[in-house]
Amino acid sequence: MTLAAGQNLSCKITFRPTAPGAMKGVLTITSNAAGSPQSVTVTGTGVTGKLAPTPSTLNFGQVPVNSTSAVKTLKLKNNTDSTFTISRITNANVNFVPSQNCVGTLGTTTCFVDVTYTPSSATKETDTLTITDLPDGITRTVRLIGTGK
Repeated sequence: MTLAAGQNLSCKITFRPTAPGAMKGVLTITSNAAGSPQSVTVTGTGVTGKLAPTPSTLNFGQVPVNSTSAVKTLKLKNNTDSTFTISRITNANVNFVPSQNCVGTLGTTTCFVDVTYTPSSATKETDTLTITDLPDGITRTVRLIGTGK
């Protein structure tokens, strides 16, 4: 591009971080002007997107022992332009069973995890469903509650 004396040039720079954290780069402008090339330091911070599970608790109420409850659905919504890779959906109590259909890449979409509860005794049970996004190391948790009757 040729600039006449007294003209200005505006440059637009797009920052697309590849990881969370502070990043720095250099914009170099080469011309036939004295002092060429000129350099400008550019900085930015990559932030992790927000993966929002709703609701924060799935309460199955009372369910007959050895019967499977109706499905409760957990919504995983990506509220940013970041891409999440859900590596696993886990919990400790085998009586609560989550679907694994959200494991994998979750772009700027919404995904649904179905959970059922099959009590093996007449007692109140709780558990924590953990959704893990790797390689970012982000985890989100949802409380699970049910009572066998």
